[in-house]
Amino acid sequence: TISIGIAKPSDFDEVVHAAGLYGDPEYETLTLPKVNLAKDNLDATMSAAVGEDWLREFWRGVPSMLEEESAGIAVCHILWLWGLVKAFGMVTFAQERYKSLEGASKKWSDKKALKDYEAAVVAGWAFNPGRAFEPSVSEWSSILGSCTTKGKVVEAMEEAHSWLKSSKKPSPALSDPDLNCEEAYSLVTWESFPGDSVTVGGVVLQNVSGGLVGAGGGKSPKHRKQSQELRGFFSPDGKMAEEEKAQGV
Repeated sequence: TISIGIAKPSDFDEVVHAAGLYGDPEYETLTLPKVNLAKDNLDATMSAAVGEDWLREFWRGVPSMLEEESAGIAVCHILWLWGLVKAFGMVTFAQERYKSLEGASKKWSDKKALKDYEAAVVAGWAFNPGRAFEPSVSEWSSILGSCTTKGKVVEAMEEAHSWLKSSKKPSPALSDPDLNCEEAYSLVTWESFPGDSVTVGGVVLQNVSGGLVGAGGGKSPKHRKQSQELRGFFSPDGKMAEEEKAQGV
């Protein structure tokens, strides 16, 4: 999923440019090869991190969390997050996704049938169905059914759980020498000031105050300088948009 949020009109520039490439007469000869190259590089990185055999076989026989034998555990979703951390170091992203599974876990009861569980948490799991890995579960042999890589699947989920569970912050993955993860600088477009922690309350406060406060701290000189440098670096012509200069954004 790619979510594109907007903090100012010029945030549309790159989005519109990217969408326009589909109508470009040279899309097939110029743009598509670049897209395919990027995809091939990502696939190669994933393969090097987890192994070609794993990618080819791990999913076979793994039940959907909508199947009764899964005990409601989102096995494939957890394995996907494990792969993102293993290959690309996407720790924070994976933690945020795993958090929704943990929320669903709190509503789980072994006394209820899966269909009753679905009804109880349908509003909370519509985004990421299923619950998180449960260390106390011991019936993995029956849960994973005909899966040919049961041992590795359980190991991967255990590792993902140790990296991503909410009680572990910062994530142990960030200090794992084998992963070589480093915390990156946030460049998501819907943050007016890269590096802020955007919350609903902060956005409301930012709008009510006319932008003086909110969205994680307001327009401090440090944020303005960082925003100018980053936006200038990534703009098509290598310079900050004139409208931003004029506004002092």
